[in-house]
Amino acid sequence: MTLEPGEKIFVASRRNFESDQRRHFVGEVERCTETTVRAIGYVFMMNLNNRFEKKPEKRTQIFTLTDARIIINVIPVDANPDNIEYITQANRLYLSDSQDFTYDINEFRAG
Repeated sequence: MTLEPGEKIFVASRRNFESDQRRHFVGEVERCTETTVRAIGYVFMMNLNNRFEKKPEKRTQIFTLTDARIIINVIPVDANPDNIEYITQANRLYLSDSQDFTYDINEFRAG
């Protein structure tokens, strides 16, 4: 199996067009098959101030592993999706849980 229940993931959705909404997801894998992953966590959407805004409610999302528009990154299992936020340091964008987890996501800034 590609992903295991309990693993934490960060999902970046690539845009097809400049006007497409920028969205990310951070959560925990509930189930995985050869072609799909079901995870529960938080959606982050780009707001009018050009910053990612965390939606307050947890959501269950299903991603297909065959979709070339998404990039699924496995993050440390001890990262806490409930506390994840975006921070900027030295003009770089990071995910952080304000504890031990910090993840540089600048490679996804264009997506």
